[in-house]
Amino acid sequence: MKARNAEPASTSGQHAVPLRLDVGDHIVYGFHGVGLIAVGDNGGESTIVIEFSSGLRVTLPLARARETLRALSSESDLARVEQILAAAEAPGESQWSKRFRATREKLTDGHVNGLAEVVRDGAHRERRQTIRSGSTTSPAERELYIRARRLLAEEVGAARGIDLLEADDWITAQIRPELQAASDGASG
Repeated sequence: MKARNAEPASTSGQHAVPLRLDVGDHIVYGFHGVGLIAVGDNGGESTIVIEFSSGLRVTLPLARARETLRALSSESDLARVEQILAAAEAPGESQWSKRFRATREKLTDGHVNGLAEVVRDGAHRERRQTIRSGSTTSPAERELYIRARRLLAEEVGAARGIDLLEADDWITAQIRPELQAASDGASG
């Protein structure tokens, strides 16, 4: 099912279109990812219920929902994601703890461009680490990379009406060719 695309005015770096919170609409809730509005204005209580593919159900007051939720990415947003994934790794923090904190913040924010940056940089880092020592990045960094990749794939899939595997394949195809083999192992 193809979802309607709209975003709250407060979403930085993305198109400002009013957020729709109707039953059946797909939305993005930061670290939780793509969800479906299952119940609207709950009997005058001014709350909504969001269901996630993980089975999680979240009830939010409408005011909080308008502040924290965003609509799925549009095709123009996904074109920017494609550019981000294809770009070279951003110059990053060499100190592990600062890099981890910055990566976790992007993941928690859940903005599609930040997720794409985490995926791109994670793929580059994994490739470098594999060449250097034959191993992957630290378990904590790898976990953030895999989580960001899953959240990004969920959003691409929901926005384009494709399944998660197709969306992950699309992500792999956007990453610089020399990194595709390294990123294939992260999707499992």
